Amino acid sequence: MAAEQIAVLVMAYGGPGNIDEVEPYLMDVRGGRPTKPQLVDEIRARYARIGGRSPILEFTRAQAAGIGRALGDPFSVYVGMRHWHPYIPDVVDELTRAGHRRVVGVAMVPHYSNMSVGAYEKKLLQAAASPAIPAPTTTTLTATLALRRQCARRRLPRPPGRRRR
Repeated sequence: MAAEQIAVLVMAYGGPGNIDEVEPYLMDVRGGRPTKPQLVDEIRARYARIGGRSPILEFTRAQAAGIGRALGDPFSVYVGMRHWHPYIPDVVDELTRAGHRRVVGVAMVPHYSNMSVGAYEKKLLQAAASPAIPAPTTTTLTATLALRRQCARRRLPRPPGRRRR
C-alpha cells in the first residue's frame, strides 16, 4: 500500500508581479477598499526602485523547494499567497484536485499572532472547508525550525559534564 501523500502549503503575504498590479493588490490588502491615487503612485514608485515587482513569490517558491527537498516523500509542497496570486484558496483547490486529503500549512512569518498566523489559518480553514480535507494543520516556519532544533539536540551526544537545558 502506497504512503498517503501529504500536501504542505507554504503561505506568504503576496505582492504584485508588476507595476500594473499594484493598485488591485492594494485593494486586496485593504479588504476591497480603494487606496488614494497619490499613495498608489508612491507605492508604484517604491516597487519600480526594486525592479517593478515584489520578490516575495520568487523567494517563497525557493523556500518551498528547499522544504520539499528536506521533507522528501510522502510530501508535496505548494505555495499560496494571502493577498495575491496564487491565492491560498486557489492552491487548496489545486492540491485537492491532485488527490491530497491531508494539508499542513506553514505560514512564513517570524512569530505567532492572531493578526499574522491567525489570518493565514483562517484563509486555509475557509478554503479547506470540505469533506475532502477534514482538518488542515498550520504552523509557522519559526515553530518548525525550533522543533527541528529540539529534535536534533536530542540526537546529539551531550558533552561530558554538561546538563541538557
